[in-house]
Amino acid sequence: MTAFLPPLPLTQALNGTFRLPPLDGTLALPEIYEWNAKHNPNYPLYIYAKNGGGVETLYWSDAGRAMKVAAGIIRKRIQRSKDSQKRPIVAILSPSDYIPYITVAMGIMRANYVVFPISPRNSPSAIAHLIQAVGISHFLVGQEQAMTDLANATFDILRSKYPSTPIPESSPLPIFQDLYISESENSGADMEELYDWGGIDGLQYYLHSSGSTAFPKPIAFNSVRAMQIGLSPFFGDRDLTGQIVTVHSVPAFHGMGFIQAIWSAYFGLVISAYEPRMPPTVPTPESSFESAKATNSNIIFCTPSFAEAWIWSRRPEYVSWLATRTGLLFGGGPMNKEVGDYITSQGVTIFNLYGSTECGIMATFLPKETGYDWEYFSLSKTHAPHFVPYDENTYELVIVKSPFCLPGIINTKVDGVDAYATSDLLMPHPTKPGYWKVFGRSDDQIMHSTGEKTNPGPLESMLHRDPHILAAVIFGRGRFQTGVIIEPRPEFKFDPADEIKLAEFRNMIWYAFCGLEQVNEYAPQHSRIFKEAMAKPSKPFTWTAKNTPRRSAIINEYADEIDTLYDQVEESTQSNIPSPASWDLASTIAFVRAVISAVMVHQVKDDDDIFHRGCDSLQATWIRNSLLRALRDSVKLDTRQISGNLVYNHPSIVSLASYVFELASGSADDTTSTVEYRTNAMREMVAKYTKEFPIPAHTLNGVSGSTEGDVVLVTGTARGLGCHILVQLASSPEISKVYALNRASPDGTPMSARQERGLLERGLDAGVLDNGKVVLLEGDLSHPNFGLQEATYNEMHRSVTHIIHNAWPVNFNMALSSFEPSVFGVRRLIDFALTSHKPHPPHLTYTSSIGVFENCSKTGVLPEARIPPELAVSSGYTCSKWVSEEILCTASEQTPLKVVVVRVGQICGGLDGAWNLAEWFPAMVQSATTLGVFPDDDGVVSFIPPELTAGALIDFRKASVESDIVHLVHPYPVSWRSIADAIASELRVTLVPYSEWVSKLKEIAKLATESTTDGRVQDEVELMRKMRALRLLPFFEGVAAKQPQKEAMRFNVLSTTYAVGASQTLKNASSRQLGADDSRRWISYWQKAGLWN
Repeated sequence: MTAFLPPLPLTQALNGTFRLPPLDGTLALPEIYEWNAKHNPNYPLYIYAKNGGGVETLYWSDAGRAMKVAAGIIRKRIQRSKDSQKRPIVAILSPSDYIPYITVAMGIMRANYVVFPISPRNSPSAIAHLIQAVGISHFLVGQEQAMTDLANATFDILRSKYPSTPIPESSPLPIFQDLYISESENSGADMEELYDWGGIDGLQYYLHSSGSTAFPKPIAFNSVRAMQIGLSPFFGDRDLTGQIVTVHSVPAFHGMGFIQAIWSAYFGLVISAYEPRMPPTVPTPESSFESAKATNSNIIFCTPSFAEAWIWSRRPEYVSWLATRTGLLFGGGPMNKEVGDYITSQGVTIFNLYGSTECGIMATFLPKETGYDWEYFSLSKTHAPHFVPYDENTYELVIVKSPFCLPGIINTKVDGVDAYATSDLLMPHPTKPGYWKVFGRSDDQIMHSTGEKTNPGPLESMLHRDPHILAAVIFGRGRFQTGVIIEPRPEFKFDPADEIKLAEFRNMIWYAFCGLEQVNEYAPQHSRIFKEAMAKPSKPFTWTAKNTPRRSAIINEYADEIDTLYDQVEESTQSNIPSPASWDLASTIAFVRAVISAVMVHQVKDDDDIFHRGCDSLQATWIRNSLLRALRDSVKLDTRQISGNLVYNHPSIVSLASYVFELASGSADDTTSTVEYRTNAMREMVAKYTKEFPIPAHTLNGVSGSTEGDVVLVTGTARGLGCHILVQLASSPEISKVYALNRASPDGTPMSARQERGLLERGLDAGVLDNGKVVLLEGDLSHPNFGLQEATYNEMHRSVTHIIHNAWPVNFNMALSSFEPSVFGVRRLIDFALTSHKPHPPHLTYTSSIGVFENCSKTGVLPEARIPPELAVSSGYTCSKWVSEEILCTASEQTPLKVVVVRVGQICGGLDGAWNLAEWFPAMVQSATTLGVFPDDDGVVSFIPPELTAGALIDFRKASVESDIVHLVHPYPVSWRSIADAIASELRVTLVPYSEWVSKLKEIAKLATESTTDGRVQDEVELMRKMRALRLLPFFEGVAAKQPQKEAMRFNVLSTTYAVGASQTLKNASSRQLGADDSRRWISYWQKAGLWN
């Protein structure tokens, strides 16, 4: 054989005893196996943990001899005509018992035949297609009955669908005991003939594509491609010779598994597999981990689902051990970002093995550093990439023919050179040129009838974490909205014709831990899925070799059901609910009740607040549109001027029906939006909840309790600021016990799991949950005994000395009335404190918001004092905060209760940089990369990190202040420019005056709104989804219209005199002033969290 490859970089086998074989093309793969058996006979190839204990090693001498045994078996079973120039193609159809599977594959090639590993996860139709496509001569069939049945079903389809294609012969696949026999038992004499490599274009083996979008495609590997596919590690950053890599979750019939056999031959990688047995071991996350650990593996190669299962199992010892390894190598699909970021934070190195059967490994193999950028990769020097713009900031990757990569499929040309358009969509790293992440596939993107796109991959990945779901496929191409087909796990299967069971399953999936409710929180508005848009799971899914659903095939299979589904959705939300014949009040109530009932999961009474019964923004939009459609069609009402907050302003059936009745009769006068009406409502709510405070219990009997240290009841600890409060409380020697009260999760996730996740996401020590101080509780302040067991409530009532009330719903669309249960909860805490038998009622600290100054146009410093309601009239959220402030201040005036109302300012990212992506400042920063500019300002910023905020709130519990109200902003502000300079430098943009930045933002918005078809905006929603600042354009315009202040962004300047006087944390805050490092930490976090995705 003549050399045809250029010399390789000298990066492998730099140390140790493994001798590199010739890799210039002069030896084919089975010859390299023989070469290693001769020159590296005592070098390990396979290692496995034995079921009875201990570890077994197989060496290259063992593998070389076994390969010859396999070749001899194949030659005896399959006779090749001496006159035939075509090599017989021998397929393997079997589960993956890795060691004998690969040994047989090498034996087939050594016998001068072509091997074709075929995934048994393929359907009989798909396998028949592969037989017909390449002309398979013989099938080696796994000895399990399921494999025999699959082969027979395949041959039946072959006879009926491809009658001109010969039916292959078949025989049992040799097992380990047939191959690994002693040297004395095997002479191997019949395999001493020379290997016939077939020339540079000689066919060596086939692999097949995953078949995600159609039948799997056979990919041929000639002598050139067979050599090239294993060369990527030579262009990587690490010497991998002697490293032990696991293949437990990676089947040998898949390209990812097959390539390990090539790497081991090329540079001495050692393979850790399951112990060979019949039937083969079924891979599980637990057994694969234990086997990897038993064999002291260095590189843990697995599918993302296995890695995710290790983390969700909450086995900290798994993560601790992984952190001691070279790294975790994943491929075959995307890894959950939450999992990846968490294990990275625990010291685990993650490697992204991006590649394809057509082009091999395309990512730089095992780079020196990954860190929190583990999702991104650079392209290997073995490949010549070409990027074709696809959409905003996404590109289709095209691989051009090059000396080290001849693509297995040629479907395009670049500058006249053969190339392969992968259909993979990549997204560049926002700040690191040359680094990319996989966004999705061009053939997966769902284009809706509105022109908006849905990327189904991330949404399906979230659903796959649900324990009820085996797999999910999202559809909606050419439709107004998305839908989903769900294959239940076997234990949750049901008769799809049973409508009751179907409704129960839809509800179960809706509220599950990773169900549709959580997916809809993540998804853009146009991609959200209604329960009614879940297709009946009437047909089993078909699967790819990667064990992923065959998307297009499944959607095609469900075409009729999908059409029916959309018809039913259209009927149920439009014509199926007829408009009233006459718009009298009773008929209108009945109509509104029907519309709301059609989209709500729970039954809703006429006077229930629908948002307390689970109504979300998408459902509110649906209700609004259905009502306005009826008004347009029946009374010819021009609905364009009706408030978009129609449903939020009238959140019950009765109130909404009354307003719709007034609209229909032409008597509507929406006084609910006037300042006078809203301030009156605020005052009335204050009056309602300041009546008849209880007589303090200690004045009745004078009972006192003694505790060693403070006992604190804190609410809202599962997320955000609450996590920081909990950790600092639990770590304080002054605190003996912490009751952490949170509302129950709709999906039933235990409080312990939610709290641990919340702490870990923020880089906080979850070990505080085990120090004996913290009691995690699920309850509801508006319920009797806070929804707790009576014994628990009584114990808490006897012992609590301080209360920190941090929990509050954040929704800027809801009206004040929808916050009333939370306001009631404030009153319940007041009563709880006043009825305590402590010598003094427990001190109550309440986290309000500087948002109560929303309508304050006053310049100068605003004092820490009560304010009139007119200043807080903005959203229902700010109104509810003002109401709660007044209730607490009134209680402080009329009773012995001591309170501190804390108006919390803008909390920024902490030491880990974590800052909620949904807030205005991250949106502003995100815009910079699109606009090319970032706003400058001459003012200062008082952003306060969460650790300072939490520390001050805890200090306030002991406060003796002249005012019941304090302002919690950074007492040592810094210039906006010091922050903005660092951001502009990091993102490589320029600073411009704020007015210019707003103008550029408005120009982008104008371009979107000018793109109309039949009066309907096509691009605006998509643009707003990608560019968060556009969603907040009214807010940013409002800032520009305000009077200049000392504070940047024309925010009000707030006095902090009382706050600093009451908090040692704030007095010492000069040591934690914000700076350029903070800006960089925020950007780093936002990049990892997908702000620029």
